[in-house]
Amino acid sequence: MPALLASKFANGNQVQVKAICADGTVSEFSALVRIDTPQEILYYEHGGILQYVLRQLLASKPRPETVG
Repeated sequence: MPALLASKFANGNQVQVKAICADGTVSEFSALVRIDTPQEILYYEHGGILQYVLRQLLASKPRPETVG
């Protein structure tokens, strides 16, 4: 079992979230943070799903040839 799944992330961790709207109003709430699957570990390690997908796309493209 990967370390992140065995850590406190697998059991969930309560965090406080503070959101500030464009008009300046503030909302605060609690959220449960969990990492349950190996795929979620990859997303977390890459900084999110978008960054993970972009890195996968870039890795699959051929590198341009250096002209010199």
